[in-house]
Amino acid sequence: MSLPAPSRRAVIAGAAWSVPAVSIASASPAFATSPGKTHPCTTFVFDWVRAGLKKESETQVDGRPSTTWTAQALKLESDGSINTAVSRSVIIKTNFVGKNMTAVTNLNMKVGEKATFMTSSGLVLKETLRLQQVFETAAKSSSGYQTVEFNFGDGESVSNVDLLIQDVDSALPSHPERVGETGGFHDEFAIISTGSFEASLRTAVPRGYSMTAPTLVGGDTLNGPWYVNHPSYNTPYNDVTEVGSQLRVTQLSGSISSFTLKYSNRVEFATAQTGNQGAFIGPFTFTSDVCV
Repeated sequence: MSLPAPSRRAVIAGAAWSVPAVSIASASPAFATSPGKTHPCTTFVFDWVRAGLKKESETQVDGRPSTTWTAQALKLESDGSINTAVSRSVIIKTNFVGKNMTAVTNLNMKVGEKATFMTSSGLVLKETLRLQQVFETAAKSSSGYQTVEFNFGDGESVSNVDLLIQDVDSALPSHPERVGETGGFHDEFAIISTGSFEASLRTAVPRGYSMTAPTLVGGDTLNGPWYVNHPSYNTPYNDVTEVGSQLRVTQLSGSISSFTLKYSNRVEFATAQTGNQGAFIGPFTFTSDVCV
């Protein structure tokens, strides 16, 4: 996503899936403390501009930041409105692992940027939580990654986790935008959890590109890793007005108190590169305390 982008429009490929439309239902008091177990079977949503994301602490591990954040998930009513009077605090921890991998300052865990997501009613523009990471020094081969752990609290189980990830890039080993290079790259995602998850793919074909439909790799493997296999180059587009490749990650089973999203940049360029890649977490819902 960091490479020069030719002008184009997106053409939707495949069926769409539903994301709840949301509106604010209550102005009294935002982010009220409401432990999940007092609201059994309540659905919560991360409305990222109202989540109150806050950096609580940060340390350095092998020269890379290890950071703890807090954020508030808000109650999602049955009519799709958001009730700001009922919230649930979630702890988020980010860590970096691998060859020269670190955060892009002021971009990783950035809230509020908008990106376009596919829904049953078409394309919608939603605020996001941005993940952005980079190799600190040029390297022709890297498999560094970032982990983002969402912790819902001791004894505070959740189910039905459902989140969207936009801008899942990849490129074939050779492509016209990088003449003379023989390597390729892809963004890769996996879930680390005691529960079972699966991913589905929605994608769009950029104007001016001749390409068959991309495919999701790893989709038959629970919890990933998942990446997109493109017959052509997929990074140069506008995240706000277009959709490249988008994952919907859903929980299939299990009652969990936490899960970790693993975001990898796998690069095999023949020449040295300084990789700078990002993705956007959009609509994200979960159900508090499973009903039995």
